[in-house]
Amino acid sequence: MTLESIIYFTVINMKFPHSEVIMITNIISILLNFIFVLIIEKKMKYVSEEVLENKYFISLLLIPLGSIFIFVANIFLTEGISNTIKVINTSIILLINFLVFSLYTGILKSYKRDFDNRILKQQNNAYKNQFEIIKESQENIEMLRH
Repeated sequence: MTLESIIYFTVINMKFPHSEVIMITNIISILLNFIFVLIIEKKMKYVSEEVLENKYFISLLLIPLGSIFIFVANIFLTEGISNTIKVINTSIILLINFLVFSLYTGILKSYKRDFDNRILKQQNNAYKNQFEIIKESQENIEMLRH
């Protein structure tokens, strides 16, 4: 709410019509919330126990920032284009952002699952080796008894 209020009061001071102010505020606040969630997620290691490397984190942050730039350009630099086309363009930009962040979360979960599977295989191999050693020891003990 705080972020949306700050954006609203910033945009309203730019002397835009009220209907555009609401739309601009909503779109920019959604994109900035994506950034905010990413930052919190990186600090608290929410999705995965592994920290996202800085170069990937910055790349991920550039997506909503670039979307804000495209959104503002779509609203103010496309005179003569109908509002329906602008809404469609904005919706596509938001959908792309949503898909990228969904893909990001899915990839992190997939890597975590693969990592866990590799650890499980290593543990199974270690148990198998340990079982073989115990079996050989028992066979040697049996041979000594006879």
